[in-house]
Amino acid sequence: MMKILFSANPAPIWERVSVSLSGCRPLSRVSLIAEMADFYGRLYHSSALFTADSEGKVYLDTSPSLEGTYTGTDPIGIFWSQVLVKEPEQLLANTDDPLFMRFTAEQDGEKAEVVLERTLISPGVTVEKVRNYGLVAEYYRPAAFGPEKKGLSNIIVFGGSDGGINSGRFLARFLSGHGFGALALAYFGLPELKKDLVRIPLEIIENAIGYVQSRPDSDPEKTGISGISRGGELTLLAASVFPQLHAAAALTPSSILWESEDIFNKAPSFTYRGKDFPWVMCDFSPLYDEIRGRKPFACASVYAEAMKKTEECEKAMIPVERINGPVLMVSGKADLVWPAYEMCLLAEKRFQVHKFPHPYKHVWSEDLGHGVFSSGYLPTNNAYTPSPDITLIRGGKPKENSYGQEKTRKELIEFFRNTAEF
Repeated sequence: MMKILFSANPAPIWERVSVSLSGCRPLSRVSLIAEMADFYGRLYHSSALFTADSEGKVYLDTSPSLEGTYTGTDPIGIFWSQVLVKEPEQLLANTDDPLFMRFTAEQDGEKAEVVLERTLISPGVTVEKVRNYGLVAEYYRPAAFGPEKKGLSNIIVFGGSDGGINSGRFLARFLSGHGFGALALAYFGLPELKKDLVRIPLEIIENAIGYVQSRPDSDPEKTGISGISRGGELTLLAASVFPQLHAAAALTPSSILWESEDIFNKAPSFTYRGKDFPWVMCDFSPLYDEIRGRKPFACASVYAEAMKKTEECEKAMIPVERINGPVLMVSGKADLVWPAYEMCLLAEKRFQVHKFPHPYKHVWSEDLGHGVFSSGYLPTNNAYTPSPDITLIRGGKPKENSYGQEKTRKELIEFFRNTAEF
């Protein structure tokens, strides 16, 4: 009798699950199909064809796929190679409910089916809505602090130009699953906040610091911050302004302050105490047709061209040397949204020139695009980053993006555990 086996079921979405088949006809072909609905109800599908070994077994960790959505030996190929097959009429709300992935193996008309449960939130993690301190946020509190911690390490997390709270949720679920308190923060894009990333007051971050440090289970000396894309830019900026932040992990960030997301009405992105931060203007006019037509586009070249404005960029450089603790930056050289790799190099140079007293690390991958983080082993065939009104081409290759995201998750946990005694 043919069976599909998992190394763990249920399993957190950020943990690798080994898949194997048994009871197959020895040395014969067997197909495997995986189907899944994601956080928003979008349906995905992947497939592979294998040759069973002499004992009638297939191990996805070591057995090569002969054809399908991926080929060759790849332990996570069945996960990252999933392709979108159906969009729902209306996207579902992003909840903490598990995802379910149905596997079907078939050989000579015989079928075996089993469902893998992939949890998004670890057992014992509690989620609290936060609407005081002027915040629109959710606090993810882990079940246990860990024996080495005197207090709970809190990390303020958020996304980028997608707006809202979803990207913050993905980071918060992952970090709380590893023992960190995580505040998923929205700073624009919800009814209670500004509609767009335009003149966002840094007081939102200041209030978030006040909230997490006021919690009775908090150690005020163990407060970190982490954001993605424009949120990576905000991470470096906020950490340079507020010494209460003791570690900063900036994912695909900028070290230069750019104009707001309202590219037709030029304005700065961030303010503090009523004053604009210096910022650099970009020329998006070559992309106006795609933007107005809501077509996917890549804009890394626009930022690269603007980086030639040496004097303006120097004035708008984030003073990263003022950060009061260790810094992690993650980028991909194949990023088509903006040149995060080059901007991280500028930050590194600034650390060196100013003899930055804390550890810093820039992790990058050659074929990784803009999507340097995901909360787990998810499809990477989708090449776009949808924002409220635009669709950006992220870049990178599907397989390399998946392995790059795995690397980012490992680096994040190592960073927050091992720096500043987090």
